[in-house]
Amino acid sequence: MEEKVYDSFPLNNLEQFGKIKREPFNFISTNCKVWHKGQCILDLDAIININAKINENNDIVINMDNSEISEYISDYFLFSEISHSGDRILWSNNFRNGGAGTDDYDPINMSLFFYKGVLSRVYLNVANPRVMLELTTNKNEEILDSTNSLVKEAKMMEKQQRANTNFTKIIDKADFISTSHLRFENGIALKNGIQKCNRAIKIEKNINGCEGYNIKGGDGYIVTIFNLDGNHPMSGNNIQIMPKPMRIINQSDEKIVLRGYQCLAMSPLGWVDFDGSDYGLSIYFRGGEIGKCVLHLHNRDASIEYYK
Repeated sequence: MEEKVYDSFPLNNLEQFGKIKREPFNFISTNCKVWHKGQCILDLDAIININAKINENNDIVINMDNSEISEYISDYFLFSEISHSGDRILWSNNFRNGGAGTDDYDPINMSLFFYKGVLSRVYLNVANPRVMLELTTNKNEEILDSTNSLVKEAKMMEKQQRANTNFTKIIDKADFISTSHLRFENGIALKNGIQKCNRAIKIEKNINGCEGYNIKGGDGYIVTIFNLDGNHPMSGNNIQIMPKPMRIINQSDEKIVLRGYQCLAMSPLGWVDFDGSDYGLSIYFRGGEIGKCVLHLHNRDASIEYYK
């Protein structure tokens, strides 16, 4: 069989490089495979209709004829986020937090693959039950892509979910104690070298919001840095970096990357816009625990590496 590849799209995760046109579609699948941990557990020849519309909130709303596969996926769900991700258009919910909060049987994301401009394959990833559904238009004319095989993708998803479970549990309420740090500016370490200072980096799961910010509970994390050597000369307390709301933007087996986001912050003049994306934190893991943390000051092109 001739090997073909899907249409490609310029990388644009969560529309960070500009708005992506949100379009409705109707997709009629003639074959459905259900994958679990890299194994195909169901190969079904059946007509399954997916009807997708854009609502007034710019979400994509999916109605699906799922009578043949109802034990794996619900028949009605929606997505609010869209990305271009190489060979697919990716719809998602709470992508930065791995789809946390998604109801059982609702998918956490949906990948749309096009061949010569025609929608040819749909992937639906469901967290509970943990399966991936692959829907194609014609089993005898499947489009192949050896660099993005289903087995590889399913194993990657399993690996990512394992990392999410283990490492996010570690940082849900973590205090990293550092005895030294090194500051970098424009990627170059400062000449004064490693500083012997005691700091504590507190990472808390956002349960009830954060004082001073107009944010909702349950959204991301709160990061605070404390000076353990004494109080700040101006504030009179030992807070080195005031609490900053952040969300997970990337994660792997080795690290989790947090970054602040646009929100409202309290000021003497009332609520004002606050661009929290100037701040970020990378958390590196060694032996199942936090090995070091790196504070990113993006607007200054600077970073501070904190060591044990």
